[in-house]
Amino acid sequence: MRAWVRNLVGFQTVADGPGAGALDYVSEVLGRELFRDPTRLRVASPTMYTAHFSNADAGFGATVLGMLDGLASQGNAWTGFRPAFFAQSSVWERAIDAPLTEMDYQTDPRRAIGAFALRAKAVAHSIGDGLGRDRTANLLATLRGPGDGTYNAAEFAAAVAAAVAAAGADIERLVGDWLNDAALPVFVASRAEVRRVAPQTDAQPHYETRVHVRNDEPTPGLVRLSPGVSPQSPRSEPIRVDGNTTVEIGMPSAEPPQTVLLEPYLALNRIPLLVDLPDFDEYDTAIRELFVGARPSTWMPATPAGIVIDDLDPGFSVERRHEDARLGRTALMGPATREFDQGLPVVDREPGEWTRANILSSWGKYRRTVAGARSGDGSEVAVFSARLPTPGRWQLDFHVPNREPHMGWGNMTSYGTLGSFDMALVAGGNRTRVDFDGSAVDPGWNKIGEYELTTAETRLEITSRTDGQMVIADAIRWIPLEGTVTIGPNEPGDS
Repeated sequence: MRAWVRNLVGFQTVADGPGAGALDYVSEVLGRELFRDPTRLRVASPTMYTAHFSNADAGFGATVLGMLDGLASQGNAWTGFRPAFFAQSSVWERAIDAPLTEMDYQTDPRRAIGAFALRAKAVAHSIGDGLGRDRTANLLATLRGPGDGTYNAAEFAAAVAAAVAAAGADIERLVGDWLNDAALPVFVASRAEVRRVAPQTDAQPHYETRVHVRNDEPTPGLVRLSPGVSPQSPRSEPIRVDGNTTVEIGMPSAEPPQTVLLEPYLALNRIPLLVDLPDFDEYDTAIRELFVGARPSTWMPATPAGIVIDDLDPGFSVERRHEDARLGRTALMGPATREFDQGLPVVDREPGEWTRANILSSWGKYRRTVAGARSGDGSEVAVFSARLPTPGRWQLDFHVPNREPHMGWGNMTSYGTLGSFDMALVAGGNRTRVDFDGSAVDPGWNKIGEYELTTAETRLEITSRTDGQMVIADAIRWIPLEGTVTIGPNEPGDS
């Protein structure tokens, strides 16, 4: 497919001037989109080959460790969104740092090329979805000729603008200055509202889903609503959300949705957002007018109750209480590059090692991640630290994501079964054992207990010892039970 597209596009015309590499890659991806099988899922990870994926200087030990990591990932207790489906954290960190025209390929070129592909592919998908198949083909035909066989950024923008204008849109509102901007948007979503609507002329659709979407950064971005990851699922058109604004999005469907996702094209969220879908009366006979598209909204995300410490917050850490054979094995076999997500590996090498994974139903304002470990000896301990505004009586809650299968992954659950947790609360020089049965919890916030604290400094420690398959550390919440507590915006651990 890549060779076929290059015969049609890359060997007929080539970009020139600043950003030429990105222009060529976007054009190639647009060409591939013309021939993509619509029944296959579009993978969001970069698909650019580079010889830097193979490191001739790494040595045999590093190669073996890489193979072991691959085997470990197959037996890992996580079955949620893995890096195979979405770009690795290290690639995202590079993509956030610099625009396409200023990408540093000298430092860690493998990840730099991945970051380049991640950004450029998102732009191509934005243009392709915004134009549709026929106008995308016309755009590529315009780039091919007549001319001297080259085009620059201005000519590419003019060709896209003409195609977008034919579609009744605006190129600046579609992708902005995608070559030179480094900043990314970030999105939060309200609960979905699902209602029956008046039948259309063809008696379809009968339902509409409405969601309020807030862009909490000054950089604009594109999103769309989807009832799942299946390619056959109807999706909304790409919708631009300006910086620091909120829109309400309406999406029609023939059947009531079982899952609703908000899919950013490129945002600090990194992966889709699972929209809360409350119960609704699918047999409601009231007839309402259908709303499709987007319109301004005044909705704002609610401030979470109490003080929340998420696994991505500075208040979360993992401590190793004693060394083990893993270090010796690594030293014997040579160094290897492991993939980390904000300090934690994404694949463990031994039971009991804490890793981080993307779980759509986990807690998080922007990114939805969970730390977890397979049942082990407890030598690594996850710690939620907090400095509360005042001593006194506080309630401690623990967040557990939904482990039920989601979005067409068959019978797979998002993580392994939970058992009893080995947890302790450390405060004021006292260490209190915490009883928590993971097999009996409900998805969402679960009350651990109420505590009379004589100090503002607290630590909840969680080891990997359990009678279940694994333990997890998603988020904790402290709620004051007496008096009035003012929580400042810069309190450590305050999400």
